[in-house]
Amino acid sequence: MLPITDYPKAVGQFLSSFESCFRRAEQLTHFAEYITGLIVSWRFTINHMNDQFVGHRDQSTKNRFINESPWSEIKVNYRRIQLILQRVKKVSPRKCFLIIDDVKCAHDKGTRKMEQLGFFKDTSNGGWVNAHVIVTAHLITPLGHFPIEFRLYYPNGRITKIRLACWLVKKAISLGLPFKTVVFDSWYLAPELIDFIKGLNPDIKWVSRLASNRVMLSPKGRMAITEYLNDLTTDLWKEIECNGKTYTVHVKNLTLSDHRKVRVVAYKDDEEETGYTMLATDALDWEAASVIRAYDHRWTIDAFYRDAKQNLGLEGYMIRDIKVSSATGTWCSWPSPFYS
Repeated sequence: MLPITDYPKAVGQFLSSFESCFRRAEQLTHFAEYITGLIVSWRFTINHMNDQFVGHRDQSTKNRFINESPWSEIKVNYRRIQLILQRVKKVSPRKCFLIIDDVKCAHDKGTRKMEQLGFFKDTSNGGWVNAHVIVTAHLITPLGHFPIEFRLYYPNGRITKIRLACWLVKKAISLGLPFKTVVFDSWYLAPELIDFIKGLNPDIKWVSRLASNRVMLSPKGRMAITEYLNDLTTDLWKEIECNGKTYTVHVKNLTLSDHRKVRVVAYKDDEEETGYTMLATDALDWEAASVIRAYDHRWTIDAFYRDAKQNLGLEGYMIRDIKVSSATGTWCSWPSPFYS
């Protein structure tokens, strides 16, 4: 790899905006070099990234900056959020979406001394992986995709992923981020989260995938939604165009087994075992295309996770001690109380 002589444009353009986050110019330099190293280096150790720069100092100075210097990642992230707000301030909140999702950061057996690792099912191969699971919030806008915050989930802890999602939604609202819809997958479709969202702002809608085993209430009693779909006649399905694809959809306001009324958008999908993909929302008057477009934004998160793992060292980090917030009981960079 050729030596690094300057910062990438993305770093140099915004570096001055972070000057107030650091006490000395040397700290700002270490910060810029660390971010640059994450972007361009093929190894993500401090020693390797430090050695790539022309005229670099001993790597111990950068290690002290990361581990001991009294700068605040809270201030850095808050300043980053301010820059995001400046960029999207003229965008209509109805065109923006807050995506809640999670990712497994797998580590090999040699890293078992890292704190708060857990064994999780790997959906790609059916096995189990030693990993951190990070619950994240992302803002999707017409002007770009912006990661906002994250929380570490630990399976044996007292904080569930649903509760972490509640915290992330509340933080996004408190930051003044422009969005009117929260999108998540079927794991997060729980009364605790959707009631929490409505308690924060009744105008915010949610869109979720429905699990294949979801049950509805009908005049005949409880029945699986897939059973209801199987009984539909051909004339109750229609073809629509959305995002350049053709979908065969059925749209109906249904009552779930928890007596919650939702708008269900189901479309035929040969790749699913049941033959359907089912989406749900509390926006009872939305067209099918609007619901599908909203949920499709979630797939941009998968691309972000892939790029972060391959190019930014998301699975390449090494850490021994986790900083735990006394307020939330989990790894975090925002120390404010969960429900305050």
